[in-house]
Amino acid sequence: MTTRFNVAERQVGTEPSADQVAEAARIDAALRAFRTLEFDHIAARIYARNEASVRGMGRPVRDFDALIASVAIHYGQVLVTRNPLHFASLSGLNPHPVA
Repeated sequence: MTTRFNVAERQVGTEPSADQVAEAARIDAALRAFRTLEFDHIAARIYARNEASVRGMGRPVRDFDALIASVAIHYGQVLVTRNPLHFASLSGLNPHPVA
């Protein structure tokens, strides 16, 4: 599974490509293997709660990362990341490290 935010991040990668059409097709093909989880009103509440909490602790999380995390929390999914410590301050998240 992936989130709509991850899809957007992947699509940014097509912009500097010499062959944007081919790169977009390659990314679209890869993403078809995944179910895309959406950001809805419940994920928005989770995002707001966690964002307020980490701001209060002085531990900001990048916006896209916090949005992705809120979707993972909402759908009860494990978040696979290269930097699990980056997400350690977010309540309800189960980050899983990957090399």
